[in-house]
Formats: sequence, structure tokens, C-alpha cells
Amino acid sequence: TDLHLGPYLGERELQRWVDATLRLEPDAVLLGGDLVDRNYRGDLAELAAHLPRLSAPLGVYAVLGNHDHARFPRLTPMLELLETSGVELLVNSAVRVRDDLVLTGLDDFRVGRPDLAAALASAAHLRGGGGGAVTLLSHNPDVIPELPGGVDLVLSGHTHGGQVRLPFLGPVITSSAYGRRYASGWVDDPMPAYVSRGL
Repeated sequence: TDLHLGPYLGERELQRWVDATLRLEPDAVLLGGDLVDRNYRGDLAELAAHLPRLSAPLGVYAVLGNHDHARFPRLTPMLELLETSGVELLVNSAVRVRDDLVLTGLDDFRVGRPDLAAALASAAHLRGGGGGAVTLLSHNPDVIPELPGGVDLVLSGHTHGGQVRLPFLGPVITSSAYGRRYASGWVDDPMPAYVSRGL
């Protein structure tokens, strides 16, 4: 999550991230949003060169973050890039990735058009009588307290462990309505969640 391709992270770092991901031989690759920074001024060529290299037996999936929406108010370039790269975008929708696992994705909770009810209904429909776990991919962890149940794991990013973090004080600014509560790491509130610091 949170690659923020732009002024402070370029193609070299992106290539290193993809290489490191592939070395892990993942079962699935989940991109948690903010692929580009709001100040990115390129034409997505870097992502077009490296995202198609990502592969996993269960697939490659993504949700969008607030920076993706800010950089591309008309999302067409980003949507086309993801499609041609073999990345399935989950926008308030779900996919069964294995007999015992349904993955659902929420549009950005802050500036997107999140529809939590639709995302959860899609997951419940796919889960059906077959059961299995439901994992929710949401760029912003502030959705966690809004979840009514029916989700077994939430994966988020966005807070970076604190956009401003001071020695001994910890995260001072987290870009979350809940302050430090979802700054980073494992949370059990009200269901297990992992908030990644991002790249």
C-alpha cells in the first residue's frame, strides 16, 4: 500500500518493491491504494512497466486511495492502467479468491464513493452457504468502527505510522479521525485488522 509514486519515489524504488514482492512468492497480491502521489506529474509509464510483472496464483487486486482520486479526478487513466496490467480493481465489490476466502474492496473512505453496504452485500452473496472468511481491503482504516460484522480481517494503509512521528512521542499526525488508534500494526477493534505503514 501507499507507493506514492511521484516526487519522492521514482521508478527505481517501484522496481525494487515489485522485485521484493515477487521474491516472496505470494499467494495473492493486494494493493492498498495511493499508487501515485497527488503531486505525481507522469503518464503512469512507470506503473505500466512494473505492475504487469506482479503475479500470484490467487490474483492481483487493488483499491484506490485518496491520492489516486486527487491526482486523477477522472479515473480513466488509472482504471485503464490497472486493467491492462492484470490488476483487478475492487470498488465496493467482492471476489471469491479461494473456496474458503472472499476478498472485498472499498472505494476510498475519504474522497472516493465508498458504499460499505454494497461491498459487504457482495461479499455475503459470494460467501453464500459455502462459508469461508471475508477480508476487507480499504485504503483508509477509519472504516473499521463502521463495520457491522461479517468481516474476519481488515487490511488498510493510509496513516503511514504517522505522517509526523517524533521520538518518544510517537505519531503526532496520522490523517485519521481516530488519532493514534489506527497509526500502524495489528488492531483488534472490533475485528482483527492490520494497518500497514506502506512503502
